Amino acid sequence: MQKALPLLSPGASIILTGSTAATRPQSDLPVYGATKAAIRNLVRGFAHGAGAGQYRINVLSPGGTRTQGLIDLVPADQLVAAGAMIPLGRLAEPEEIAAVAVFLASDASSYVNGADLAVDGGFAQI
Repeated sequence: MQKALPLLSPGASIILTGSTAATRPQSDLPVYGATKAAIRNLVRGFAHGAGAGQYRINVLSPGGTRTQGLIDLVPADQLVAAGAMIPLGRLAEPEEIAAVAVFLASDASSYVNGADLAVDGGFAQI
């Protein structure tokens, strides 16, 4: 990433993928949660180095998302149970995650820098 920064256009938006596992680690995936927490801190460090207008950098942390891969891997009853644990009562749809990525990439988020935006139906808050 450090080598790519000088190649970016002024005002570029960098989006790294985090996870709710960074703030709500799971006992069966401790290394995964630790790496996602490291991404959060990496972004915070780079955000401090962003000069005026150089770039913005943020983390998009999706929660459980109904991707085809997840549907193929997890039995339907377990998907329903996972959705029930989320305050909004369901898993995210891929388009909902994509919409937040588009927002972070757009000028509409021009004053967002160093943020970790959880798109998880409120799961990280409970």
